[in-house]
Amino acid sequence: MTKFISYLILLTLLTGCSVNKISQDYNDDSVVNKASVNYFSFAEIAMQQNDVEAAIIYLKKADISAPDNIYIKEKLLEILGLKAFFDAEYRDMVIQLGEDYYSRKLYSEKILSVLAEIYSLDENPKKAKKFYKLAIKTKPSINNLIAYYIFQEKFYPPADQKLLEKALEFSWEKKEKLLQIAKLISDIDARKGLDIYKQVYAKWNDEKTLTSLLTAHEKLGNRDRILELIQERIDENKDVSDPLKTFLIGKYYTTRQYEKVIENKDLCFKVNTTEILKFLFFSAIHLDNVEIGIRAGRKIEEINNMPKDVKPSFYSYFGKLFMDIKEEEKAVEYFIKCNDVNILRNLMLEYKIEADEEKNKLKNTFELLYEQTENKESADYLLGIFYTRLEEKEEALKHLDNLSLDFLKENELLIITAAMYLQNSLNLQKAKELLEESEITEFTSNEIIAGMLIVENDSLSFSILKNEIRNNPTPHISTFIRYSFLAEKYDSIENLVSMLEKGVSSFPMMRIFLMPSAT
Repeated sequence: MTKFISYLILLTLLTGCSVNKISQDYNDDSVVNKASVNYFSFAEIAMQQNDVEAAIIYLKKADISAPDNIYIKEKLLEILGLKAFFDAEYRDMVIQLGEDYYSRKLYSEKILSVLAEIYSLDENPKKAKKFYKLAIKTKPSINNLIAYYIFQEKFYPPADQKLLEKALEFSWEKKEKLLQIAKLISDIDARKGLDIYKQVYAKWNDEKTLTSLLTAHEKLGNRDRILELIQERIDENKDVSDPLKTFLIGKYYTTRQYEKVIENKDLCFKVNTTEILKFLFFSAIHLDNVEIGIRAGRKIEEINNMPKDVKPSFYSYFGKLFMDIKEEEKAVEYFIKCNDVNILRNLMLEYKIEADEEKNKLKNTFELLYEQTENKESADYLLGIFYTRLEEKEEALKHLDNLSLDFLKENELLIITAAMYLQNSLNLQKAKELLEESEITEFTSNEIIAGMLIVENDSLSFSILKNEIRNNPTPHISTFIRYSFLAEKYDSIENLVSMLEKGVSSFPMMRIFLMPSAT
């Protein structure tokens, strides 16, 4: 692939009016000059056939046939010079020919520049510097000024910025070179570089120059201006690639500018990829825009290449949209496709059940889910949470009692289910059984239970904590701390001091709790 690309580059050197250029250098009709023109033509044909070696042979013959023709020498050295970047053997050939041309005063700025580049490539900065300076003296150009600046950066830093300033004085015809100058200046002075990027964009007004300008703004942290520039271009109906459109919408989404995403809905539907529609879909979710959300969701389904790890979340929120407009059947269809009990639980917890409308919406949908799904345990768990939140304890326990230990382990629901048993029935034994099956090793099941009860039932929490300190040789430090706060309410000073002394023996930093308070 690298060779193929290099051949394409080389081919451009010999296309156009090359033969005409040679002919213009001679007004006579000598046999020698006809031969050079013919050889040059053969070189062009060889290049068109990607036969670089043959092209070099013909150019050498053309050079011999027309020994005073500078143009042929330029093309021969340029091709050999480019080959030298890929094959070190060609470096000596370039240097030998170039020095010969120079000694015979048969050279041009291009020949001197090629010679300088190869000396630089060959790590001979003294010689390279000589020929860079000669090239610029012979005929300064945007190319040789940039090349000499880059050479100075590498071998004689800091490079002379006046070289870039002089390069900018040339006619602004070569977009890539101007972007290169802007980049080099930006590396030294980001704001000055930005000014040049702005001017280049103003001249060409295309996505290439826009992308470079955006990079300059990013370097300065002007993130809002980046989005403004892309949006302005879209609003003006100028060409913007789909990746750049997707970048814009993605930035709007990640910076929570959901309204901006919705404003660009037509753009999103026109690009019509899962990535951009995903931003539109979830923006609609955030803004409760059911119409746009459902439309985007259906498009995503049609494309059908949503990443596997995103599908459960997508289906849960797609179902939410239908639940919000009381289309329970469609909501359940997508909740079943979601098939992730934790995602559906989190979705359910987003709703405030104090309002009858919200409560009835959830009840109707999740009761219907229970009827239609084959995964009854997931539905039982979700309804267990729902009725626990409603404080309908009997109904909650009816569903919780249907859950198997394997299901709770598989979905990592042991702790939250233990908490629901405590909330609905203060079933300490059941909660303890579930907690002992969990993978938590830092705390005992009693310590976890005491922590769960400390707000709603602090007296029972205190009793559990006190027993834990008495019976557990190594209670967690938080057990002592929680006990100390509750003991002021439920225990004597003597017992408190005795318990804390045990804590100090394991955790010396707890001595602060035994220090007398200031009077």
